[in-house]
Amino acid sequence: MRRDPYQRRRLPWSQRRHSAAARSAKRLGYGCVGFLRGYEGLVDPVSYLPLHARNIAGILTQGGTILGSTNKGRFSTTVGEDQRVSIDPGLLDQVAATVKQLSISGLVCAGGDGSLAIAQQFHERGIPVVGVLKTIDNDLGATAFTFGFDSAVAAAACSSSPRSSARQ
Repeated sequence: MRRDPYQRRRLPWSQRRHSAAARSAKRLGYGCVGFLRGYEGLVDPVSYLPLHARNIAGILTQGGTILGSTNKGRFSTTVGEDQRVSIDPGLLDQVAATVKQLSISGLVCAGGDGSLAIAQQFHERGIPVVGVLKTIDNDLGATAFTFGFDSAVAAAACSSSPRSSARQ
């Protein structure tokens, strides 16, 4: 059986991101946590998972994300194409308080147009943020490709046939 040259790239990006962030943080002398339910985990009830070798071992072959991330709920900022709403300032204050209380040096926020619009508002509030472009939609300006896009295209190409695409 021939090995697929793109096999590594098709492993779930979310799991690779969690693993890489935790390993890199440890190497640099930092701890790393992942917030459960995405941005919702940053506010009451604050819920997070310390990411370390014991709980990230073996996650690279799992689909989805161990954190249950989302960019919906109270943090939703996208209401239409190129239309944004502001996050409630009280909610931003709660995020800032969580970051301060947990002594977090910065948030690594991965996502597409919606998730990074939220991260932008965190930045504007003074919360330290690093944005990682990851979207299957490839909907971010000034980028040719993003993490997630090539694997989505590959999955769609593998699952489509003339009969299945004609029904869509």
